[in-house]
Amino acid sequence: MTSEYVKAFIIGSSLPVFGLYFYNVSKYDDIMNYSYKWYTFAAPLFLGLLNVFGLFISNTYKLTRLQRYVMTAVIGATLISIVITVTKAYNYTSKEQWIQHYISLFMLYIFTFVFVVNILDRLIDL
Repeated sequence: MTSEYVKAFIIGSSLPVFGLYFYNVSKYDDIMNYSYKWYTFAAPLFLGLLNVFGLFISNTYKLTRLQRYVMTAVIGATLISIVITVTKAYNYTSKEQWIQHYISLFMLYIFTFVFVVNILDRLIDL
């Protein structure tokens, strides 16, 4: 059981998972209000812990694999949306920019967990 959670953390904090996040955040360099150096530490840690949390909820409530990854993606994107809004992480000048960011964030999390994390998990199970 413990090894299952360690595996979930390793997958969630691996380069194939966080690489796309690093690329996307680097495009916002001129409008972000936080250090990219700090982000490169925090993002893999958050994604790894988020994947562990998703596994815990999945095991507790007997979710299917797809339900687990969709739920994890929605929780992760929601948490990050709240954090970036409260901390004013970006210097956006309109609500439309924030809305576009939230939509992109949700799409990225869905892609990451439903496809990338799911595939890595399946490959490691082989």
